[in-house]
Amino acid sequence: MELKIPDPFLQKHLEEFQINLQDYSANIDTPLAVYRGCVVKAAIQSGWIDADVNDVSEMLPGEVVDISERIHKAVTEAQEIPKK
Repeated sequence: MELKIPDPFLQKHLEEFQINLQDYSANIDTPLAVYRGCVVKAAIQSGWIDADVNDVSEMLPGEVVDISERIHKAVTEAQEIPKK
């Protein structure tokens, strides 16, 4: 699956992703493997990955880890406070 993070990554993209992530009830109490799957599904729902959310359950766990970590990196970088 190819990950296409919006460029530029704007507030509206972050909000849409986080709302989509909420739809999967992903929270701090969610087991890590389930949470990572939710992250990938939310990215699919946000249009960052051209796939069906049902495809995620058929992926290798390492693929899910890789994609979810790249998503988290992009989200973290987008929220960095610009230096003045």
